[in-house]
Amino acid sequence: MSSSGWCVDLRGVNPESRGIASYAKNLCNGLAEVSGASGCQGFLADAPLSGWDDLKLSRADRIARGLRLLPDLFVNRLIGGPYVGVIHDLIPLECRDLDWRSRKHKWLGVWSRWMRRRAAHAKALICVSRATASSVRTFWPELESKITVIHEGVARPFVPPVRPARITEPGFVLMVSRRDPHKNLCRAVEAWASVDAPPLVIVGPNDDRYPELPDAIRCSKKSDQIFEIESVDPAELEWLYGNAAVLLFPSFAEGFGLPPMEAALRSCPIVASNCGALPELLQGGYMEVDPASVHSIAAGLMRQLHLSAHAEGLGIPSVGDHASKVCTLMAGLSC
Repeated sequence: MSSSGWCVDLRGVNPESRGIASYAKNLCNGLAEVSGASGCQGFLADAPLSGWDDLKLSRADRIARGLRLLPDLFVNRLIGGPYVGVIHDLIPLECRDLDWRSRKHKWLGVWSRWMRRRAAHAKALICVSRATASSVRTFWPELESKITVIHEGVARPFVPPVRPARITEPGFVLMVSRRDPHKNLCRAVEAWASVDAPPLVIVGPNDDRYPELPDAIRCSKKSDQIFEIESVDPAELEWLYGNAAVLLFPSFAEGFGLPPMEAALRSCPIVASNCGALPELLQGGYMEVDPASVHSIAAGLMRQLHLSAHAEGLGIPSVGDHASKVCTLMAGLSC
């Protein structure tokens, strides 16, 4: 925040993706809600930032400004105040054997050294979950003293739901995810097809690097009951969460896990893995499964479809709550 000696560094953020981009979006919108934070400026904003929509980023602008990161190893000198890093997850390091076709894996040595160097120069590190903090301690134990866990803020429903064109009936099994192998979508499709479950709706962009999911769908004995939607707007996603019989999310690793938290806010029953941040964030308010076992996923899916139990009383932080905690941390560092 420029008025108090700090600002939000958004130069490396790609607003089309999830993960750290969702974090940045929610932080910007949360700061816009916090009293006294209206002067917040991002490095990609040409005017005071009143929310994510003010960024108006073109691809050329992101590339050009993102190149400014290259010589910027001492970020605190650039902003003239304490530099606080945010680590959403270390999945490229945790899942290197699964996600070996990812862009970060191809440059894993460069990426990990870059992340480690920036983290070392930070006065503090915000981790979005205790699971992410544990990963940082595992790979970079010398950074233990810098870690502060602040759970990511989750945006509340704010748009009237709109039914996506291809979906005609409620009561489906929903998966919202990228196609990365650690998301475990192929095993989820196999588990779903092995039981008497409602149609499956998969939301997420196609990725030519990972042909396994299209192959699994094509070979499934219930392929005619699988509906893929590459992109949805917020109103359509709102309808999907509100009308799904269950959200299936059997990921092998998550630094936060935004879809289950979004589903929990909409009282959508959840089947998810016992890995990463999911047990910490969902606090037992979901059907827990072993992501490595097709039988476990299938059994958990059937139990949840029968029970329709949803998470209650989770205390999921709003974007404003999260921004307030970040402001408090920064104020303490600036003293």
